[in-house]
Amino acid sequence: MKLSSTLLFAISAVTAKGFAPIATVPTSRTSSLKGTASPTVEKESFQRSLLAAQLANKKTNGKKAEDAPPVNIGWDSHKPVDKAPDSLVRPGDGPDGNYPMRARFEQMIREAQISITDAIEKIDGKAKFQEDSWIRANGGGGMSRVLKDGAVFEKAGVNLSVVYGSMPQEALQAATERGVDRAKGMAPGERVPFFACGLSCVMHPRNPHCPTMHFNYRYFETDGGVWWFGGGTDITPAY
Repeated sequence: MKLSSTLLFAISAVTAKGFAPIATVPTSRTSSLKGTASPTVEKESFQRSLLAAQLANKKTNGKKAEDAPPVNIGWDSHKPVDKAPDSLVRPGDGPDGNYPMRARFEQMIREAQISITDAIEKIDGKAKFQEDSWIRANGGGGMSRVLKDGAVFEKAGVNLSVVYGSMPQEALQAATERGVDRAKGMAPGERVPFFACGLSCVMHPRNPHCPTMHFNYRYFETDGGVWWFGGGTDITPAY
């Protein structure tokens, strides 16, 4: 395997189905967009937010877990299915019925998942992706595609997820590094219902001189009508 082939694929994978290419890995942790964190900060903050939401589901601002809307983002909330439905987005949901935006983003990343996994299989020439699908009782679900023991890639995963849940206002605030109030208008202690839809990928080549690649792109929205896009790409150093 040539190093150039893997690098070319890394760029093509990011640009698949409308994703903008990232030529270099950003080193700055700030953004020129007012009130918006850099992709690296967004990813880390989002992960912290979900963890905080899981912990807060036990007890939030004096509220018992049974008094608060369910977080429903743990693996115990998944129900395996043979095939995912045509859409994992609840019809007509969202502020003022913001179904089209949610459904369009889900459709885009579904197409991207197919395009990217097809490209990886062609490059590898040996292994094929295996898919697991699941749904959740309160809406959402996902499709996990994993390739392993290939000729080029030791392991690769391209996962799609649609999540409905709720989080404390502090967790939502942590998703922004520059002080944007994304829980404005909510009562103190009130949990924030949210919708999240994203596509993530990790690729581990067999050749130790080729970089491991990761990317994550997502759409996040609260039931209060606040929304934003997030994500980023990183490639490990290669020697």
